Amino acid sequence: PARVAAELDAQLRTLPTAETARAALERNGFAVVAADVNELVALADRIAAEHVEVHTEHAQLVADRLAHYGAVFIGAASAEVFGDYGLGPNHTLPTGGTARAFAGL
Repeated sequence: PARVAAELDAQLRTLPTAETARAALERNGFAVVAADVNELVALADRIAAEHVEVHTEHAQLVADRLAHYGAVFIGAASAEVFGDYGLGPNHTLPTGGTARAFAGL
């Protein structure tokens, strides 16, 4: 967790929108550090987030194991903003963990 916090701090020092990002992190953000991919997938499915970004080695293989999410964005060339504004659904995804019971994209 300390390395994740240090990396967030480092990125916020150079981010042009740092003030907005910092406020978002303080109000709604959190980081999850898992021991391995199995724990990560279990935690992600339990949270059932509206948006899940998978940025890891073998991202597609990890994403294929996820069952509960609103929308999943896979790899470094993918960004959540595409799902909200560029690709169509524009905020019609299951939120608040409801992806455990309703299908996502």
